[in-house]
Amino acid sequence: MHENTEDLYDLIYSFKDYKKEANDIKEYILTRFPHTKSILDVACGTGKHIEHLNDSFKVDGIDISERFVEIAQNRNPSSTFWCRDMTSFKLEKHYDVVMCLFSAIAYANTYTALTQTLKQM
Repeated sequence: MHENTEDLYDLIYSFKDYKKEANDIKEYILTRFPHTKSILDVACGTGKHIEHLNDSFKVDGIDISERFVEIAQNRNPSSTFWCRDMTSFKLEKHYDVVMCLFSAIAYANTYTALTQTLKQM
């Protein structure tokens, strides 16, 4: 992604209702996994979903963009973020739920990349 685009990302997607989406995600998770305490958001972007999910969970994130990780960390100081490729990340932590939102999984655009990504998760 072009450097200027990264700084415009939140403006480009300002039409999204992140709070409502986060509430829907929370309801979905708690309905299926009621004891969830921790979440990893893969391809977390600028951390806007995390901003709302942190009210209920401990949410960390990874993204391939250093700028997105920086923005997400500033937005969510209680979370931990890593600049990682979703196809090959290794973390020393385990999470109750691993999620990948907003069609970001499509960046794993080959069968091999998709298989590797799902194994990582």
